[in-house]
Amino acid sequence: MTRKHVFSALVLLTVLTGCLKGSYEMSDYIGSDLDALDRLYIIERDSVYNILPFVDRGYIGYNNRHRDYDAAVDGEDASEDIRQYGTFTGGFSVSMKCDTIVKPGHVTRSPFCVADSTGNGRSKVFAVYYQNPDDSKNPEHDLVYLAGGIGSCTPAGCFVQNTNLVANIIVNGTEDIPPFAQGDYLKLTATAIVGDAVSGTAEIYLANYTEKGLSILDKWTEFPLTEIRDMDYLDFTLTSNRTDIPLWFCMDDFTAKIFIKQ
Repeated sequence: MTRKHVFSALVLLTVLTGCLKGSYEMSDYIGSDLDALDRLYIIERDSVYNILPFVDRGYIGYNNRHRDYDAAVDGEDASEDIRQYGTFTGGFSVSMKCDTIVKPGHVTRSPFCVADSTGNGRSKVFAVYYQNPDDSKNPEHDLVYLAGGIGSCTPAGCFVQNTNLVANIIVNGTEDIPPFAQGDYLKLTATAIVGDAVSGTAEIYLANYTEKGLSILDKWTEFPLTEIRDMDYLDFTLTSNRTDIPLWFCMDDFTAKIFIKQ
């Protein structure tokens, strides 16, 4: 998505709220399943779109960073360049790639493959998040509530799953990376921010090797966010005791309750 698309979405939101006369209140749950992006961008089956920051359902913005972003947006016909694999450096991307094979020796087709046959609830499109070890290549914030100036957003939850790349490394290892052993873990933390202050956190283990053995997400799993209060931004952080584990995860069906008062 180009900067123009994001700007248009923000303008639409501003116009809609600006047209409201007198007092106005709205309270509703919103769901972001990303399948609308399939129609908007004509995403081909089994494809990846490393699009610039994109908006789903009008209220939630997904952020990312691209290596050639500043250079690309200066050209009239540069929008296709920034969609090419390799320019994406961190944050959220959009994928339809699936790979369910987790066995020794398997080489995943793409780091953007979910370790499942579909998105959550058999959806076609889902988000893939990459946390670059170089933080300057990640977005400042991951999810943005676009109506923060006139309302509030309280996250309810989302569904998460491992990528095929990460699942295979954790279970089987590679020639260079050993599989998980007791004490190893991969944890996902969501941190909500209002203004400059943290308003709440939630966490879930994508994989955890305890004395009882290895526990790893092998299907789309609900990640409750009900302990988090209002958000202007929702940031995700992947942590592990291992420094050789690539930091990826998949997300689908983000839901939240929004309140708008004008």
